[in-house]
Amino acid sequence: MVFVHHTVNSNGYSRRESPAIVRAILAYHTQGQNWCDIGYNALIDRFGNVFEGRRGGMRKPVRGAHAGDFNTGTVGVSLIGNFDVRRPSSRMKNALVRFIGWRLGTSYKPVRGVVGVNGQRFARISGHRDAMATACPGRFAYAQLPRIRHRVAAYLSRYHSKLARKAHHMGVHRTGQVWKGERSLHGGFRTVFHNGWMFGKHGLGAHLLAGRVLKRYLATGGPTGLLGWPKTGMRKTPTKGFRVLVGQHGRMYMHRHATRKVIHGPIYRRYKALGFASSRLGFPRTNVFRTGRGTRVNFQDGTITWNRNLRKTRVFYS
Repeated sequence: MVFVHHTVNSNGYSRRESPAIVRAILAYHTQGQNWCDIGYNALIDRFGNVFEGRRGGMRKPVRGAHAGDFNTGTVGVSLIGNFDVRRPSSRMKNALVRFIGWRLGTSYKPVRGVVGVNGQRFARISGHRDAMATACPGRFAYAQLPRIRHRVAAYLSRYHSKLARKAHHMGVHRTGQVWKGERSLHGGFRTVFHNGWMFGKHGLGAHLLAGRVLKRYLATGGPTGLLGWPKTGMRKTPTKGFRVLVGQHGRMYMHRHATRKVIHGPIYRRYKALGFASSRLGFPRTNVFRTGRGTRVNFQDGTITWNRNLRKTRVFYS
């Protein structure tokens, strides 16, 4: 959920003065309050500029110091100014809508309804005064919150995500909570969950990779590496004990706790033409490895070699 605050400083600052105000708030929180960093996760000035507050990454669930006993699982965003005496500007409200929509939307959280935090229940978008005895975020900003909720809901109604639908279908017990919100990446999308990473690309679906499979996939270069974007998760094969992950440009095979074998390049294309593991070769026993003339893969019942000079593959059966 999101708590909205205000900083209670002057409202008449210029655009060029905004960064200095943020630094002054940082100095007050660290030197005056003796906190390790600024308390808010983000700050918004009257011109609609969004500043990162607490260090650690805007995309990560960084725990702030903005709402007392209700910091865990919440985001604190503070409007720069005193909104007991003046209404927030249109640019500030527009930026607030986009920021809240981005954080809730890419974390696959709803806008409407209530949420339990540390034994109390709050609207998904609440004011600081809802959690603590304070006037924050000021009477004029607080009066805007019902409208802000409506606008964020409308903003997110235009947001369609295959990863969000897949995560909802799998359930949070399998994915875990969102650790890094959904982001575009090399023509596709990626979301980091507590229990794994989900990758999705148009026409290829969305797939959650976890554990040693994820580690091996990332070691191959991820979506821009040897396998490309995943077309499946790690799935069973007709042969007992063997599983396979299908990528755009190759495959990853595993047998129980054995090392994952990655097949790619010309050898992969020849293996594919033969019918993969259903061919006489069976499953791979090695990764693609270099030889004096090119590369090679050993299979259960043979090998495939690639000669870089002749640009040809050859199949040998044992």
